[in-house]
Amino acid sequence: MKKFLISGCSMLMLTSMAHSNSESLSDKEIDLIMEQAAFSGLLDTKQASTKAGSNFVTVGSNSNCDYRIGNTKIQDAIDDDNTEIRIAHGTYEENLFINSKNVKLLGGYTDCTAANNDDYSVTSTFTKIIPATGSGLPVIRVTGDSARHNLTLRNLSIENGESTSTNYSGGGVAFYNADYGVNIQKANIQNNNGKWGGGVGIRGGKTNISLIGSIILGNDAEVGGGLYCLGSNSSLVMDNSSYFMFGFYEPMIVAGNNAVTNGGGAYITQGCQLTSYVGGSLLDGGGFYVNKADRHGGGIYASGGANISLIGERRCSNVGPITFCSGNNTQPNTFYDNTADNNVDNDGNGGAVYATGNSTKVTATNVNFITNQAFKGGAVYVTNGAEFDTYAVNHQNCWKNGRCNQFTSNRASTDNGHGGAFYARDGGKISVLASHIERNRADFGSGFYIYGTGSELYLEGSYVVDNGEPGSTNYENLYPVRVTTNANAVVHYSTIADNNVPITNASVANSSGSLELLANIIHDTSGAVALKSVSPVSTTQECNIVNSFGDMFSAITNIEDNPRFVDRVNNDYHIDAAFSPAVDYCLGNQGHVNNKDTDGDTRAWDDYTVSNIYGPFDAGADETYQNDVIFEDDFQ
Repeated sequence: MKKFLISGCSMLMLTSMAHSNSESLSDKEIDLIMEQAAFSGLLDTKQASTKAGSNFVTVGSNSNCDYRIGNTKIQDAIDDDNTEIRIAHGTYEENLFINSKNVKLLGGYTDCTAANNDDYSVTSTFTKIIPATGSGLPVIRVTGDSARHNLTLRNLSIENGESTSTNYSGGGVAFYNADYGVNIQKANIQNNNGKWGGGVGIRGGKTNISLIGSIILGNDAEVGGGLYCLGSNSSLVMDNSSYFMFGFYEPMIVAGNNAVTNGGGAYITQGCQLTSYVGGSLLDGGGFYVNKADRHGGGIYASGGANISLIGERRCSNVGPITFCSGNNTQPNTFYDNTADNNVDNDGNGGAVYATGNSTKVTATNVNFITNQAFKGGAVYVTNGAEFDTYAVNHQNCWKNGRCNQFTSNRASTDNGHGGAFYARDGGKISVLASHIERNRADFGSGFYIYGTGSELYLEGSYVVDNGEPGSTNYENLYPVRVTTNANAVVHYSTIADNNVPITNASVANSSGSLELLANIIHDTSGAVALKSVSPVSTTQECNIVNSFGDMFSAITNIEDNPRFVDRVNNDYHIDAAFSPAVDYCLGNQGHVNNKDTDGDTRAWDDYTVSNIYGPFDAGADETYQNDVIFEDDFQ
């Protein structure tokens, strides 16, 4: 029995309770929280009123249900302007239409007696709504923009809807020119078929949805198999922490959805904003799992100025005496086994994320992108001026301390596939900070492939290791970092090591592009050289420690040496403070040095046991403090 109803999209705490968050909730998120709080009542105790004078009605088949006769019981309750409609368990064959009304559709009640007492199961989805046979319509259609309204869908299963309309385009729940604040909480939206948005479709208006602890599963559409959102005034916020305060932790999952063209999990366009705090396993966190698109964006397709925030951390903001929080520090934001180019015609890119168009931006913090696949850009594909920025935060208070931001085991096609983890083309921009890029696969650029005028890579403080398939007859494994055809790449304070590169190849390749290599460790035990450079537009190389120069300048600050990792056999690429030549090797003007290393250690700790070579900055991704720990242990 649930004692309290949490209707907002976030956990609520007293301001006196401690929280450790690196950033605050966005203004749009706070506005949506407050709007829904006003409509539904955060920490609203169960209504104790008698039926006389109450503000709710009940729907079911028992004699004590207010609406119990006919095939349109729920719609009748809506048409009668009831704002809270409590629905007993059962299957209801109706196509619901909501026009300019404030409505709460609440399931989870075993019968109308339980509904009258507000006694419901927080995990129940036995209240099922499916369309009338042969209707060819979505299960729920929502419109109305004459004034702001609110809609709550809780503990419902919304199934088998369909739409071929360009207006009400979503198969399960379709919003068209709707000015609505929407709370979808503990709902299953599954097995629907839409034109744009198999599960949920938003077109026009100002529709702002919070999806809490819900499942978007097995839906199909031309674009946006699970979710579709068009319009700069609309937004989607996904979270799985709403019930955390009361001991409930419900996964928020977008899984097994399919798009005939783009956006297997979600298609976000024309300025719509998607914010996701979800991740972990299917059972205890959720995320984007096993979605497929025949063309681009197996997980998410973002275009036309879409704004995507993928957040694997807890964020809090104060509103008066109350602190609202979303997300958590124990689970990453997860994209697992999503597929672009599902029909294998070599015309589908961005297994997890595809971003295109000026002003389109994806920001990803503390993520786990794993085993996604595409023709090009196994994890991420960015083009036409779009941006993808990813970095770690809370380095020692995240889902995997010291390894908070990971792109692992993603793969491009074995048929001339480029960019196992990342691909940027024609003005696409990628920034990767304090991340681990490991075990990705491609013919060319198993870690990164950067192509074309205006395309950019900024890589800092990251580990690019064990990419390429060892002993492979499937992949050519050429150039883990590849820059070509007037593209630009800047690589600072990173460790590029032990990638599976042919001995005749190189760890980094620049063909007719611009490349800056500063303060890195580039070291491959196969014997492949550090750099292959052909007709470079420009090149800067300073303070790098490599196994073999190749086309790298043999300048005084670049050296061939063993970096002395702690345990490279077991994937520990920290430098050994006692023996590594990388300790205090570089000057501060070599690289931007914007961030801490992946362990959260501040750059330029001047090791007093080592004489500076050129300055106090360690080369590579790791800034070691080992000797500081030794000092403290010896002299405390």
